[in-house]
Amino acid sequence: MPTGSHPNSKEQLKKSRLDLVDKEEARKIQRLGGIAATTPEVKEKIKLKKNFKEAMKELLAMNVGDEKVIGFIKKMFPNLHDDDITNRVAIITSAVARAIKGDMRAVEIVRDTCGEKPVDKIHQTNLDLDIDLSSMSTETLEAIKDMTTEELVNLSKNIKTKNKK
Repeated sequence: MPTGSHPNSKEQLKKSRLDLVDKEEARKIQRLGGIAATTPEVKEKIKLKKNFKEAMKELLAMNVGDEKVIGFIKKMFPNLHDDDITNRVAIITSAVARAIKGDMRAVEIVRDTCGEKPVDKIHQTNLDLDIDLSSMSTETLEAIKDMTTEELVNLSKNIKTKNKK
C-alpha cells in the first residue's frame, strides 16, 4: 500500500477529487454534475426505482384475496380481522408457521426480521480505543483485524502507556 505524502497515498485517495482543485473549479464540476443528474434518462431511472419501491409497498399493503390463505392465517391468529390480513401479514405468518414446525432457516428469518440477528449486535459494539492506525504497517493492520475485542482493548492500553513515557 502507498504511504506518506505521495499523490496516490491512502490519505490522498480518500480525499474527494474536489479537494484537489480550487473552489471555483470545484463549483463548476458540481454544477455540471447537477445538470447531468437532471437529464431525462437519469430522471427516468430515478422514477423507475421509486415506482418499484412504491409498487412493492402497495402490494404488501393489499389485502389477501385467497380464501385458503386467509383461513390459514385466521386459524393461527383468530383475533385478526379480515381487513388486517395483508400480503405482508401473510408472508410473516408463513415464516412463523414454518419456524414453529422446526424449519431452522425460517427461525433465522423470523429472528433476523425482529432485529435479533447476532451479527447486528456485534456491529453495535463501539470501542473507543483511540489508536492511530495511519502510522502502522500493513502487516500490523492485518494482525489487528483478526484480534478479539479483549486483545484490542489491551493493545490500546499498551499504546497509551508507551505514549505517556
